Amino acid sequence: MCIRDRARLELKSVKKVLADFLAEQKEFYQQRSGKIGSLQGMLEESEKLIKSLRAQLMSSTEKLEIALKENERLQETIEAMKKYVKEAREHSERMEEEEKIARVELEKITKELNEKVEKLAKALVENKQCKLTIEELQEKLKQHESIDKEATNTHNE
Repeated sequence: MCIRDRARLELKSVKKVLADFLAEQKEFYQQRSGKIGSLQGMLEESEKLIKSLRAQLMSSTEKLEIALKENERLQETIEAMKKYVKEAREHSERMEEEEKIARVELEKITKELNEKVEKLAKALVENKQCKLTIEELQEKLKQHESIDKEATNTHNE
């Protein structure tokens, strides 16, 4: 075997080793490209998911802000209602006190009126009796006058 043949064999051997190496590298890069592609797809889906989550977060944040404002408004309403109830309770208590005072005053006035009615009734009875007495006295006066006239007439005759 001459050098040329040996060199050809060596060259064939080197070519074969290089071809095997290139095939392995190609397969490695294809696998790697597949993994990279898969990872890139996962990355894109992750980005979409992140965008979706951000949108949901923004929506949730807006809803939370709206809920907080509504809660604040309701809290103000509750405070106003508490104040109104307190004022109404105080007014009711004042009205009860005024009603008690008015009842006492009404009882006093009723008692006084009843006493005055009794006095008036007595006065009416006395007045009626006096009227009867006056009528009787007038009747007696008429009788005496007529007796006096008769006596004067009889005396004059």
